[in-house]
Amino acid sequence: MDTKSSTPFVSVIIPAFNEENGITPTLKSLFAQNYPQFEVIVIDNNSTDKTSEVARALGAKVFIEKNKGVAHARQRGFTEAKGEIVLSTDADALHPENWIEKIVAAFQEDSEIVAVGGLGEFYSGPLSAKIASKYLFYPFLLFDKSFSGGWNLSGFNMAVKKSAFEKCGGFSTELKIAEDIDLSKKLRKIGKIVIKKDIVVKLSGRRYKDGLLRGLWDYAPSVFFRMIGKSGPNTFRDVRD
Repeated sequence: MDTKSSTPFVSVIIPAFNEENGITPTLKSLFAQNYPQFEVIVIDNNSTDKTSEVARALGAKVFIEKNKGVAHARQRGFTEAKGEIVLSTDADALHPENWIEKIVAAFQEDSEIVAVGGLGEFYSGPLSAKIASKYLFYPFLLFDKSFSGGWNLSGFNMAVKKSAFEKCGGFSTELKIAEDIDLSKKLRKIGKIVIKKDIVVKLSGRRYKDGLLRGLWDYAPSVFFRMIGKSGPNTFRDVRD
């Protein structure tokens, strides 16, 4: 892929489970992008509502992934993607109109870059969570980098060259949490990962509706075990019925 002399076609992947009532703003923010050529793929992970119908009506391609779990959904999306660069986000994210443009530009800076990540800030949820996401997320990534051996990507705001994804084997679908971290570890072996502080998406704070500490607890075991070089618990609380 020569992003310096071309405008690559890109794919945006959204795993979704029972997102009928929340996915519309996400898709509208994507279809308002100023980038000229891209596709949006929604992976319906066995929803029991009208997630698929809503997504199709707004212009997204929809695939049903019957194997439950975000790793299965992301893997299916990346497999179906036609783009040279595959972007990953969440069904509750809101994207600035130059989100795709900034990501592609980041790849153009260095041909050795295989993945680009960004930050996330909450637009809803408790004030403590909003403040933490705005001011502490990047420092946490720096801290995480120090014991992980390199940058780790966040599934709600990341992009990977399709060729690098295929070369490293993709997501480990048995994982229910930290599938993006596991992919980062594989990608670091074949190329550069960069994190761009100016590539920011807005996220729902629904996982923090019971407070900042309760929300952080969902991720704490995985982070702790990663710090000591071991695999943590492979479970994750669902925030939707």
